[in-house]
Amino acid sequence: MLTEIFGSCPKVKVIDLLISNPWSEYTKTDIANYSGIARSTLYNFLGQLEEYGIIKPTKMVGRSQLYKVNMDSEITQLISAFQLSLADIEIGKQVKSSQKESVTHISEDYKKELSEIKKEVKKGKFAK
Repeated sequence: MLTEIFGSCPKVKVIDLLISNPWSEYTKTDIANYSGIARSTLYNFLGQLEEYGIIKPTKMVGRSQLYKVNMDSEITQLISAFQLSLADIEIGKQVKSSQKESVTHISEDYKKELSEIKKEVKKGKFAK
């Protein structure tokens, strides 16, 4: 959701991935792959995300360090709340659009049915 608002900046892609999957742990390679960025690009700012408390190392698997979003961080909580608000707004827009389409569809169906009834009346099928 963040990338839809802020574009496809690599940092935004990574933060969006991590906040959208708060229980998942990732290697650096996983983060880069799932975010659609190069590992070298991730290495340029991963330390910065750690410094801000957005991401934290969790455990080692073999020689690979795993990372996850730090939901205890105030910054992360604010970003997460913002992302949820954006999702609520988008859902509201889709519901309104869906309702409008339903009303339009019902209206068109009603017009067709009414037209058919008028034709039948003209033919005298409903005459007593």
